Amino acid sequence: MPERTLSKDSTYYTYTLVRKLSVPVAISVVYALLLGGLCAAFVFRFGSHGAYAAAAALLGIPLLHLLIARLYKRLSGALPEAWRFRLGSPWAGYLPAGYSPFRRCLRMLHQTAFLGAAIAGLLYVWFPPVYAACGLLVHTWLVLPHYAAALAFLRLKPGGLIRYGKREVSYYMP
Repeated sequence: MPERTLSKDSTYYTYTLVRKLSVPVAISVVYALLLGGLCAAFVFRFGSHGAYAAAAALLGIPLLHLLIARLYKRLSGALPEAWRFRLGSPWAGYLPAGYSPFRRCLRMLHQTAFLGAAIAGLLYVWFPPVYAACGLLVHTWLVLPHYAAALAFLRLKPGGLIRYGKREVSYYMP
């Protein structure tokens, strides 16, 4: 086997973990069951309209978040970095696949939260109110854990990187 050598132009990336927030499995499951219970309450309360609203919100709101985030990335001229869609609780949505600047993620979260709530609120004008209410609940369910993590990281040194794991989120300094 040939010996590997590093080029003199190689770049080393060393990141120092500043803070890590872990979510226990029980809390993650309870948080996922909360969404299921809210959707079930809509189905029991509003019948078929509630079922259609829950299905539309569970499919439409994450797609809306994906569209908003992709548009934000394209229009802001951000560097192309790997992002992917995750379905796991509590970190669901369109998230960075690796290390990403915390401020960029926070700006994208603000854009997604505001525009998602505005568009879900506009459903009230064209659809029955149950669609708008269910859309706003799913939207809040998706955005709330990200804001909770952001609050924990805001007081740390600026210029850090954020990395989402399966049930944890970490803040690193380069």
